Amino acid sequence: MHQLRMFNSIVENQEEIISQCLYVKNNYKFDNLTWEYNKYNIFSLTSGSLYFYKIYKELMSLLKDEIGDRPMWFQSWINIHDNTSLLDWHNHAWDYHGYISIDPKNTVTEFENYTIKNKVGQVYFGPGNNLHRVISNEEFTGNRITIGFDVTTDPFMDHGCYGLFPV
Repeated sequence: MHQLRMFNSIVENQEEIISQCLYVKNNYKFDNLTWEYNKYNIFSLTSGSLYFYKIYKELMSLLKDEIGDRPMWFQSWINIHDNTSLLDWHNHAWDYHGYISIDPKNTVTEFENYTIKNKVGQVYFGPGNNLHRVISNEEFTGNRITIGFDVTTDPFMDHGCYGLFPV
């Protein structure tokens, strides 16, 4: 089963958070922040930000609420896409997957059995291995920005991630 939660710190500070996301995009040398997700953790690249600190603390609380007090690790990355490069059908081969909507535009995330209307500050959390894609309800200018994350409770998983953090 999946969960939706609101992070009000994003709603209240959206402009500043968008600015910091674009700073990451423009100042770190990744060809594609989405597809190089295994090379970094967004909370490492934004470790000096009070806004990302608040998002991090809320995310850790959500993970502990949903998974319980047990060992777990997470990776997290940023998705910045224009209207022509939204994510098509894909999967996350992890125990859990989620995303945080920073500037979702008028989009939905379609899973095989349900659809989520994306809203600023909304967090989706659910099982991994769940095919999904992003659909735009209308053309938009600028960038759709989300933070993706995967979680595992397996400390020996062959994850290949340089940015895996303990929770």
